Amino acid sequence: MKYRALLADDEASAHITERALNSIQGIHYELVKLKSFEELVAFASGDGLPRDILLLSTSWLNRSCIDILKDLRARSSSLPVIVIAEEENLSLDCLVMECGASDYLVKDNHYPQVLERSIRYSVECSRKMLFASRKLRQEVATSRLAALNYATNKLIQEIDDPLSSIQGYAIAVQTAAQAKIVNRDKVTSGADGILQMTSRIESAGARARERHAFSSRRPLHNTSLSELVARAVEQCRDSISENNIEIYHEIDRDIFVECEAVEISQAIVNLLLKSCHALERHEERWIKISAKEINDECLNLIISYSSKSNLYLEKTNREEIFADSNEKSNEAGVGVEVSKEILQLNGGDLLLDSDTPNMQYIVRLPLKRSKAKTHFDIFVIDDEMSIGELFQEEIARRGHVAKTETNPEVALAHLQHFDYDAVICDIHMDHLSGIELAEKVRLASKASPRFVFISGFVDSGIKIEIAKLGKPLVFEKPFSIREVVDQTLHLLETTEQLT
Repeated sequence: MKYRALLADDEASAHITERALNSIQGIHYELVKLKSFEELVAFASGDGLPRDILLLSTSWLNRSCIDILKDLRARSSSLPVIVIAEEENLSLDCLVMECGASDYLVKDNHYPQVLERSIRYSVECSRKMLFASRKLRQEVATSRLAALNYATNKLIQEIDDPLSSIQGYAIAVQTAAQAKIVNRDKVTSGADGILQMTSRIESAGARARERHAFSSRRPLHNTSLSELVARAVEQCRDSISENNIEIYHEIDRDIFVECEAVEISQAIVNLLLKSCHALERHEERWIKISAKEINDECLNLIISYSSKSNLYLEKTNREEIFADSNEKSNEAGVGVEVSKEILQLNGGDLLLDSDTPNMQYIVRLPLKRSKAKTHFDIFVIDDEMSIGELFQEEIARRGHVAKTETNPEVALAHLQHFDYDAVICDIHMDHLSGIELAEKVRLASKASPRFVFISGFVDSGIKIEIAKLGKPLVFEKPFSIREVVDQTLHLLETTEQLT
């Protein structure tokens, strides 16, 4: 068994982990010791050969491991991370797990045995999750393509049937004319039949236009292009690894496209798999993905790979490439054709550039300049667990994310490491009041969340203290959970529109 591991640890203590890995029998670890955060980002983004695990020290680069984990999560990295520390710290253990770490280990006497088991477990869980996610996305994409094929076949049938009838009427009239047997009734009947069939064709066209209009009105998501590419690369990770292909991609995280994310990701997956298949017989194996803006409305996502494009230089009509089957060429075929259909449905297109030394797919996508939030993250703090659960259920029902906490001091520690759009907070709590908590958060954070207060009693003194926080929303009991959530979401949506 072999694992490709990344080690992010100081030089002085890295030897402990390295020695622990070398002591494990039956497993070979290909270890890369990271020297900079930029090097970590490159590996996490999928550059070079894929890696199985990241071992992240809490003292690496004198930077908070919480910040590193949050940065990796923001980049949509699926690389499993084990945090390693010099000593036990329960609060840090809980925080790193919330940030997506798969385990938290301490360098003690049992470190080698525990490390081996943790790596094996983390890698296996990550692979199973990726497989399940990939399978779900493929099922969604397949069902949508099946629906598209069904609608297309139905339209063809609706047009073909009346066309056959028109052809029959025309032949009958033509035969009668050639035989010089002009029967006025038959000619009139034939003409009426042709008009009726023409009307059926017009109706079929109208229904097709209605279906197209409906599909164009479907909700499109403002999606990060770097997330789309990272998601597609992960889905192709098995093919990339099996063929020892080095893949490089670094897309600006500020680029957003308006599309059906699952469909576009599937289209990119199709092209990457075609590229992997094309490289099976090549000694040099690499795939590079880059983005280039064409104008304010669209951009090109360029997928190039080390296969030469000589086969395509001989083609006079590039449209023929999309009609090729796998029997004719390993570098085109059904995957390309389906991807082109998907992209066109999303307002984009797929082109092939054979004027470059290496083969290139050009994915053209509509460009979106700014990211509009599709959901809000809300933190509910109340010492009554039942109240928090009611809020969480109502917020989730609206399609947003909610977290609850009953201890205000724990909530304060959490807010120092995680960002939320709004905090719904009880005013009267033990040890730390809601107003004191809000003041501490405001002083500690440059972009503090919007606070919404709930309480059984609000006197004039409390109202004065609340006013100092910028006049947040205040609800006195008895209040409606639905009304509080309504007003909170309205506040966030209004703020989002203004920004």
